[in-house]
Amino acid sequence: MVKALKSFKDAGDFDAPIREWEARPVALQTYANLKIVMCTEYAKLNRQDSTTARATGHASVNAVEEFAQATEELVAELTEKHAKQIEALIKANNEAMQQLTTAILSNKGGPTPTLKVPTGEQSTKAQRWAEKCRNATTCPHCNKIHPNRTHDQCWHLEKNAAKRPAGWTSSGTKTA
Repeated sequence: MVKALKSFKDAGDFDAPIREWEARPVALQTYANLKIVMCTEYAKLNRQDSTTARATGHASVNAVEEFAQATEELVAELTEKHAKQIEALIKANNEAMQQLTTAILSNKGGPTPTLKVPTGEQSTKAQRWAEKCRNATTCPHCNKIHPNRTHDQCWHLEKNAAKRPAGWTSSGTKTA
């Protein structure tokens, strides 16, 4: 406690509280009471020396409402412009689709069939499957084409009976 009191005296910032401390009765001069007094005085000192945002040139922090209102107006304006652009694009797209539909109907004379055009990964898978089907040969056991299995894996063979799906029945002529 003596060392702490000396360091506070040497700092020079706590002269008045130290004088009051020394004026207390000796029974109240405990280390626990010294901590309370010095912590309170330190907090007072820090509150007095604290700076405000306005004093440091950051008063704009206090103008949050003004910034929020300006941002809201800007977002509303951009949203309105964007909505007009999308409306124009949709209108142009609808007109182009109408012209395309008219051109297709005039060329064929009947209703247009809907075609599902695969894209991306589906297109690649579809191309691979078509290539397998083109390269597959007719199985000598069942007279069918099964691109995902070899002829030795044909379900018509008795050695592959365990691989047959549930409810499988032979369809076609069996030439084992």
